[in-house]
Amino acid sequence: VGPLGWFIKALGGIAIDRKRIPGGRKQTYTEAMISMLKESEELVIMVTPEGTRSAVKKWKTGFYHIALGADVPIVVGYLDYKKKEAGIGPWIQPNGEMDNQIEELMAFGRTVTPKHPEKGII
Repeated sequence: VGPLGWFIKALGGIAIDRKRIPGGRKQTYTEAMISMLKESEELVIMVTPEGTRSAVKKWKTGFYHIALGADVPIVVGYLDYKKKEAGIGPWIQPNGEMDNQIEELMAFGRTVTPKHPEKGII
């Protein structure tokens, strides 16, 4: 684990155990996170947005699959640099209509001014 692992654990970090599942393969990170959410009553996972280091054409969808599999809502937090405002935006309960629901979240995102707009979605 080492000193960095101890530090992260002291801050509340949780290691993901990609244990072997029936069939002999290791579970994916998505499967591990779904299991962790289902087993805990108070676990909250924060996923940072796309486009924080470079522009992207579309969002990755792991966050959606995790929320759908664990039957938990997706809640949007935001930082609007133009308005100097932070807050909680809309939330959705995943229902399997991923493309439509992610578009709803993206539509909200287009109303918020990021620190580096040039690094957002192309």
